[in-house]
Amino acid sequence: MNQRQLNREVSKATGESICTIAQRGFSLDRWIPSQPGLGPIDGLIDWDDIDATKNTALFLDKQLQHAA
Repeated sequence: MNQRQLNREVSKATGESICTIAQRGFSLDRWIPSQPGLGPIDGLIDWDDIDATKNTALFLDKQLQHAA
């Protein structure tokens, strides 16, 4: 599958225009195994882990302090 075909298929699935899909940068990636124990894959990014570090409170929640 080439980039044009990928953009067309994603566009059909999402209802967005092909131009919008092309701007968002969808691309093919190599196969990611789903079997446990195969180890980490070079270049694989855990976006949930990255997002969790961005949503860390700088100050304690005062409501939780009063509840204890």
